[in-house]
Amino acid sequence: MGRVGRVGRVRGAGGVAGVGRTGKKSPFSSLFSPHSPHSQSPCPHSLPELGYKVKWQYNFVLEKEAMILLRTRQLLISIVLVLALLVTACGGGTSEPSRWDGAQERTSGAPTQTTGQQPAKGGQLNQFFPTASGEYQRVFTQEKTGSALAKLKKGGTEVATLAINDTANNPKAAEKFKTATQKIGIYPAVVQGKKTSILVGRYQVSVTSKTPTSLSASDRQAWLQKFNLSGLAGL
Repeated sequence: MGRVGRVGRVRGAGGVAGVGRTGKKSPFSSLFSPHSPHSQSPCPHSLPELGYKVKWQYNFVLEKEAMILLRTRQLLISIVLVLALLVTACGGGTSEPSRWDGAQERTSGAPTQTTGQQPAKGGQLNQFFPTASGEYQRVFTQEKTGSALAKLKKGGTEVATLAINDTANNPKAAEKFKTATQKIGIYPAVVQGKKTSILVGRYQVSVTSKTPTSLSASDRQAWLQKFNLSGLAGL
């Protein structure tokens, strides 16, 4: 009786496990229930699967950023090329003349100033050339405004060039005769290497040897005197 009484008192005091003295269940009893949703894992996926998805999303973001950077660089390169072409096209016609351009102008024989006179036509100058006879032949090679040229041949071989040039378009060509110390007839003469020239009015008449031995200086002087100099002076 004494032992049974103690058991009864314990049960009466604590009641059934999880049940209070009033017969209600404890609010914490569901946490320890095997069927409680709180006892299950809060994540529906396993950790390896979750890590794979995070890594895949990270790689996707990296690839997308790389594509954006590549397209941006290609666009910038295209813009730079277009700007370079525009600058070249706009600035191509305003380049300053180089020293080679100046050398070409000096050696081309283009007149830099004029006297205001109308240069004679080449056909007008042909009539004042000496006629060739015997073993010599005269062959005209150039006829243009202000200039006429002819080759002097001996036995079919060129020995000299005969020329009349109007200095109306190139007054500088006549300046060298102002200091000439020689004369052929009444006309000032200048000898320059294989070339002998005289100034008749505004016309420069010259004979140039093909080679140093093809026609001597005295021969060049003789051929100059065969030109119709008086007629040329009155042109």
